[in-house]
Amino acid sequence: MTPAELIAALEAAEGPKFILDCEIHAVVLGGYLNRHGAEGIFYTIGGLEHAISAKAIPAYTASIDAALSFTPEGASVQLDLGLPDGKAGALITMPEGEPDLSIAATPAIALCIANLRALEAQE
Repeated sequence: MTPAELIAALEAAEGPKFILDCEIHAVVLGGYLNRHGAEGIFYTIGGLEHAISAKAIPAYTASIDAALSFTPEGASVQLDLGLPDGKAGALITMPEGEPDLSIAATPAIALCIANLRALEAQE
C-alpha cells in the first residue's frame, strides 16, 4: 500500500483496524507489508523478509500513545476531540512548515494520518 493509499484508507476508517496498524508499522520500519496470517506478519525491509508476531504490532489506530510513537521529531501536536461532525482532528506543525490538520473518526487515526503526511513532507 502506498502512503497515499494508506492515508485514504485511514480517512475512510470508521474505527481502529489491525490491518491498518500493520501497514503503518511497515512505514515505521521503513519497509512494506508482504502478507499476514496465522503464522505472523511479514514485511520486506531493505530487500529482506522479516516475520513479526501479531502481538508485536502497536495498536496505532486505537491508541494515541502508539500513534505518538511515530510522530516526527520536533513536531508540535494538538488534538481536537470536539469537531461538529463527531470526528477528531490532529494538527501537526513541524519547525519548518505549515500546520497540517488531519480529520478522522478517532483521535488516534487522525494523528496517524497527520504523522504520515508529516513524514512524507520530510522526504
